[in-house]
Amino acid sequence: MKIIEEIIIQENYTFVKQEMVLELTDWVGDVSSQQVKLCLAKVLNISVNEGDIIIKGYLIKRRALYLIAYLVESTGEFLQKLEKLIRKESRTYFKSISDFEAYGDDFLELEPLFVKHKFQNAYLKSLLVGDRIELPYFDPYANWLQKEILKYNFCSCIDYTGAIGPVKVDVRF
Repeated sequence: MKIIEEIIIQENYTFVKQEMVLELTDWVGDVSSQQVKLCLAKVLNISVNEGDIIIKGYLIKRRALYLIAYLVESTGEFLQKLEKLIRKESRTYFKSISDFEAYGDDFLELEPLFVKHKFQNAYLKSLLVGDRIELPYFDPYANWLQKEILKYNFCSCIDYTGAIGPVKVDVRF
């Protein structure tokens, strides 16, 4: 494996670093918070297992996925695959609940499942890849964030403490 800042060359693949926030749309209103997080963790692990992505950092919240990863394909292609996997997992979940007929078989096809945004929070980026925020002055937000991030159970910070989190994170580099 060869690492050149924003690119990883591994075997015959070139992975390009991407940082994004995927804001989940209204479909999550019908799903429990825990189920949303489990669904996203599962589809991320499927993508890792298929070799589409190397995850360096993530945070899964009720309405958003913060992701720092290396992708083997274009961002658009990866997001299409991710959306397809989320639709499949969500459909399986909705079929398992008793009132699936109330939703209809195609309700997940009617809208995009997420909207991509630029990942702009530098403090959060640092924490998600296992770095600490060290400033020459006191910043109450950075101090709060360093404590708060440890409360999330669907977060790469777990992996950087030596434990095993729900999503496969590559902490080697």
